Amino acid sequence: MSASPEPEQPLMSLDEYINLCADLHNTLLAKSRYPKLRTTIPPPNLTPLTPLLYQPIPEWFFPPLFSHDFDTASSPFILLYPQRLPSEPPSDGGLFVDLYTLHGIWRQAPSGPGNETPPLEKWLPLDYLLKLELSRWESGRYVHDPNAEDGFKIQKWVPVPPWGAVAYYPNLQVAEAISEWERLLSAIESKMPSPTPEETTSERERGAPLRPEAMEGLRLSKFAEHFLGRAPRPKGWTFVAPGIGTFSEESLREAYSAEIEDAFRRTFTASEEGEDWATLVLPSVGVESVQVPADVSRVPDFNISSFDKPYGFGKATVGRRAGLYTEWADEREGDLVRLDGVWAVGEDGVEEDATWFDSYVDLANLNWDDVSE
Repeated sequence: MSASPEPEQPLMSLDEYINLCADLHNTLLAKSRYPKLRTTIPPPNLTPLTPLLYQPIPEWFFPPLFSHDFDTASSPFILLYPQRLPSEPPSDGGLFVDLYTLHGIWRQAPSGPGNETPPLEKWLPLDYLLKLELSRWESGRYVHDPNAEDGFKIQKWVPVPPWGAVAYYPNLQVAEAISEWERLLSAIESKMPSPTPEETTSERERGAPLRPEAMEGLRLSKFAEHFLGRAPRPKGWTFVAPGIGTFSEESLREAYSAEIEDAFRRTFTASEEGEDWATLVLPSVGVESVQVPADVSRVPDFNISSFDKPYGFGKATVGRRAGLYTEWADEREGDLVRLDGVWAVGEDGVEEDATWFDSYVDLANLNWDDVSE
């Protein structure tokens, strides 16, 4: 959970950059090798680059499923790394790379309603994407497992290394999220006006996290429970992002208790591990309506107007409440929150209101095609 600049391709010659990417590829290939690997994911004659990607297959550079995308693209691109998923054909998705910019993006379906081709500015440098895959080995997200059917295991929850105080956290994802959250609070507080002599320093102290009993009986994801139960809250100010604040114990229970019993969000779980719901973590607060209006389909931006479509996110919200959500964890990303922006800061935190998202919704949208964390 951070507000960080997008990665930039380093300044180097084309040959140097290609060599860099080749070195990263070879490092990933070396990590994927396992002496007792018994690959049964079809087709078995392919060599994996990572638990989720195969090595390049020239015959699959232009898979027929994406023929319309190839024909209408403003810049040529190929399927460089086919996907390696048990239930999906390898050529039906994976990491696509633009041949001119050497930027890439993960895609699992061709363009169509609810799945428009992302503009090139949303694609990320190939070296950055390969480094992300490498970081998953280094963090323990990817591990070798001789008991697994294909020799690999993708850990949804990475155990926390025994590094003193961090053992307080249940897993590495929560530990990293809390660290980024505290960094965000500190960044906002550092830009706030200095306290006057009449103000006490306690207004810059942090409020206590939510107590476990305040979340008892509410359908929150395990990640959200761990995060909210350990994340300190702002004290003396409100806004951590445009129009977004934090839950009090009372407002949390009020929001979730008002949800109808058979709401889609409450009845749908996408995790094989059971209870794992889309969860409102940081609510919209302030003078703006906390609920998405019924006429949202009239908004020009597709990310907003699709809210109530069958493929939209509206059905997964808590009573149409606006705010920042974590979606269901999947085998690539786990619980992911992305929120980038540059905002003015005043006495009550971030000064921009919720209308900021009308222009910059793409910076906060949980877009699984962006292979970023």
